[in-house]
Amino acid sequence: MGTWYNGLGISPAFGVMAGLGELSRLNRIISPEYGPMQRIFKVVTDLPLAPTKPIDAGIMRFCHTCKRCAEACPVRVLSMETEPSWEVVGPWNNPGHRAYFDNAVKCRTYWPVNTVDCARCLAVCPFSHKDKSFIHKVVATTVSASPLLNGFFTRMHTAFGYETPREPESWWDLHMPPFSINATKGTHLE
Repeated sequence: MGTWYNGLGISPAFGVMAGLGELSRLNRIISPEYGPMQRIFKVVTDLPLAPTKPIDAGIMRFCHTCKRCAEACPVRVLSMETEPSWEVVGPWNNPGHRAYFDNAVKCRTYWPVNTVDCARCLAVCPFSHKDKSFIHKVVATTVSASPLLNGFFTRMHTAFGYETPREPESWWDLHMPPFSINATKGTHLE
């Protein structure tokens, strides 16, 4: 069952309870491994499976301070509140859980105006970037243990240019071997 059908329950909530990640300011799951770049699907089965427990990787605590996704949203659909709320915003959000509720209708209405899907909130999230240095693992470990440096890490994420969009035209100037094979070395490129 896809994420857009919540008849059996809220997909992100099931994902949190299954230990796949933590609920975030995006009102979506963010996992330590994949950040917000994932979708949760439900499967109903009678297969006996060992239950998993929710995780605490400090992601929700980081969202309290960060707010980058809400600041980058061109139509301001994400909450800027520091703490998540029990107060539901709009009939499209499900009650009964504490979250940063969003205005999904306003978000989806913006997509055709923008002519492409937006997803700026996903692009600027510090958890959506691949680990390019050992320091990223140090930051992730620190975030999971203490919220003390979360504001500093958010500022460094911006200062190091992780949010700077790439020029789409630069893709055409890349010198890529055909079929990802470097014939001079006889190896497959990754």
